[in-house]
Amino acid sequence: PGPTATLKIDVSELIPASGGNWSIGFDFVESAHGADINFVKAVEKQGGRMKVLAQSPRTAMRSSKYERWHELPLEIPARAAGDGLVIEISLRGPPKDASGSCAGTVFLRRLGP
Repeated sequence: PGPTATLKIDVSELIPASGGNWSIGFDFVESAHGADINFVKAVEKQGGRMKVLAQSPRTAMRSSKYERWHELPLEIPARAAGDGLVIEISLRGPPKDASGSCAGTVFLRRLGP
């Protein structure tokens, strides 16, 4: 296994304060190596503090050329107006000495009204 990294994506202006049911999608882009998806969390920013609001119940999966597309559900509760929201995604890539790349795209999709 390779090194881990956590992507932090500010979605404060994309997901309303009322929250809702969302899906985080991963599309593996054709490259030499896959990546392990360790977890997906929704984290509320309250001033300088961070509070985990939700974590996907489905995690620990591999995205690769053999299984390109994955979606993880995320039921995000309401947050106070003015508080920010960050999606955190923990990934593990190929070993540091591996040749080639590991690439993909992350999508955000609302489920339901």
